[in-house]
Amino acid sequence: EEQLVRVYLPPDANSLLVATQECLESTNRVNVIVSDKQPIRQWLTYEEALEQSRIGASVWKFASDNNPDVVLAACGDYQTAETLAAIKLLKQHIPSIKVKMVNVSELNVLGAPHLYPDALGENEFNELFTKDKEVVFLFHGYPETIKQLLFDRANNKRFHIYGYMEKGTTTTPFDMLIRNNVSRYHIAIRALKYAAKNNFVVSLKAKSLIKMFEDK
Repeated sequence: EEQLVRVYLPPDANSLLVATQECLESTNRVNVIVSDKQPIRQWLTYEEALEQSRIGASVWKFASDNNPDVVLAACGDYQTAETLAAIKLLKQHIPSIKVKMVNVSELNVLGAPHLYPDALGENEFNELFTKDKEVVFLFHGYPETIKQLLFDRANNKRFHIYGYMEKGTTTTPFDMLIRNNVSRYHIAIRALKYAAKNNFVVSLKAKSLIKMFEDK
């Protein structure tokens, strides 16, 4: 069974190359690529981008710890950059926090397998997002889109989804992130709140760090 529509949100330059090639080689399908108009960064090697494209999502190990206190997920190029910036901030101020960074580059893989042929199986899904940890999910769009895709997933209440709330004010990219509460500081604050439930050291320092990030 083939999906009629595929939606790609490549996080970097190599991922954009891979997604474009995949779209140009496909038939009997509508492909959507959501990407920046400006030169975009490069986080993955071409081989890593190919591997992520095969599944539609992956754990970015260079920004992840084993047995995480909280999962940070990003879908979209700005969201990816801000999530990585948030992880850097957290590691600077509280190195003991453990995070897992998940990047989603093909939207439909989040849906239920019985509705989306290319969706992640239950085991694959739990391998990425863990079975029980809180997930802060940043999306380049309206949060309801992700909520709808995750509706049939088990234990979906642990997903806290953030995206655009307003209707597209013309402003700078970073101001857009601030207006919609999805900047690196907002991400770091949420990560601290959820990580504090699983990490005693984080729970001791969370309040003062959250105040600092709010002031920033």
